[in-house]
Amino acid sequence: MKKNAPETIKQFSDRFREELKKVMPGYKWTISKLSYRDHLHAYGILSSGFNRLSTMHVVRDIKTTGIEYSSRLFGFGTRAPLISESSGTTLRQCLRNLQDQCESEKYKWRGAVSYLEHGRKGEL
Repeated sequence: MKKNAPETIKQFSDRFREELKKVMPGYKWTISKLSYRDHLHAYGILSSGFNRLSTMHVVRDIKTTGIEYSSRLFGFGTRAPLISESSGTTLRQCLRNLQDQCESEKYKWRGAVSYLEHGRKGEL
C-alpha cells in the first residue's frame, strides 16, 4: 500500500475497535457492516457464561467540527430496555458521562427504596 494512500473502511474500523478495547476491555466489540468512514457503529456485549449482562452501542461520527461519540447502554438480555445514553468529544468522556448518569440514577433509586422501607415500617 502506498504511504499516502487514504485509509480503507477496514482500517477505520480496526482503529475504532482498538480504541474501544483499550477503554472498555471487558466488552466483546463488533463493528457494524453498515458503518462507513465518517460514521462507525460498534456494539459491545458484556456477558458471564451464557448470560448477557449488558449491551452497549457506540457511534463515532466525524463531522466538520471534529469527532463526536455517542453511546447507549442497555440492560441484561437480548431485548433489554435502554438504561441511559450520553455523548462526548472523546470516547473516554462519552463513556464517563454514561457512567456518571448511571451512578446518579443509582443514588436516586437507593433513596426511593429507603423511603419505601421507612414508610412500610411507619418510621421516618
